[in-house]
Amino acid sequence: MNVIVEAPIENGKFSLTHDVSEIRRVYFYVLDAVSDSGLRMAPVKGQQFILEPGELTLTMDQRARFVVEGGEYNDAVFNSWKLSEEYITANEQYNAMLKEPEAETEDERRAQADARRDQFSKILDLESAGRQHVATTHLDPLARRLTLQTTWLVSGNWYREALEELKELAPDDPWVAMNVERERERAELAAKRDKIAVGTPIVDFAAVDLDGESMTLSQVQADTKIVLLEFWASWCGPCRQEIPNLKKAYENFGDKGFEIVSFTIDDDKEAWMQASEEEELPWINLGMGRESEAATKYTVTGVPYNLLYDAETGTIVSKNLRGHELDVKLEELFM
Repeated sequence: MNVIVEAPIENGKFSLTHDVSEIRRVYFYVLDAVSDSGLRMAPVKGQQFILEPGELTLTMDQRARFVVEGGEYNDAVFNSWKLSEEYITANEQYNAMLKEPEAETEDERRAQADARRDQFSKILDLESAGRQHVATTHLDPLARRLTLQTTWLVSGNWYREALEELKELAPDDPWVAMNVERERERAELAAKRDKIAVGTPIVDFAAVDLDGESMTLSQVQADTKIVLLEFWASWCGPCRQEIPNLKKAYENFGDKGFEIVSFTIDDDKEAWMQASEEEELPWINLGMGRESEAATKYTVTGVPYNLLYDAETGTIVSKNLRGHELDVKLEELFM
């Protein structure tokens, strides 16, 4: 980690001072924090803001979500959509859903889960739409680039199109030129990945677990009936949000011949290990890296991404199951 500046948090507050030589995207981390009850908290990381001249104020809520105010580029890149009434309302509605008591019947619980997922998807769509607006309409090319640099979620093809437009506005920007080419390559890879479809055969690969023990996918197939191959990463919020659903399916169908093989595209083993410990993953946990054999063979361009396949035939039976969609499919297969 390249630490730019750090300071202790005292009584919930901190102050950082730094000479800004370049306006750029940075990450905010909280390390070694202790909760009010005395429990040591996992690092708060992966959240971005713009390092720029001026006095910036960072305000974080109990869910470790924060807003940085006081900067021209933070306002343009983030606050233009994050502080909109629609986005704030959508978050409030989602938070209220999380506090609702769990429904009594399985059908009601699934309907409740669907409603929460739909609301979370609405939040993500609002973020994607907000970023798209800035990246395609802002008059300042730097604001557009910073928006693209901090974007992790894209609905549709607007990211690639915004890069192409920015290249016209900033033809000498090396980051833009490099990423235009990367996006073209990623589009080709995505088209290739789409060929890995329901009804096609699973592809074998070798990987290692956290202890360095090697394993192949075919070895897993020999001992079970249905396998979920789940690609994820420690830094992927939607991936980790899905883990409780996977645990539930694993508990309900594990003794019937259902196995999960997770594969992380993390490039940092420490991050993979920490996330695995935090989530207490009970299934086969392999890795790692974007350039690994597994990620390459399956053309993994983003996570979460999963494939459910019949271990006996090696044939893919479904893709990208989320929430109770996995339970419904497993109920169908194990009937």
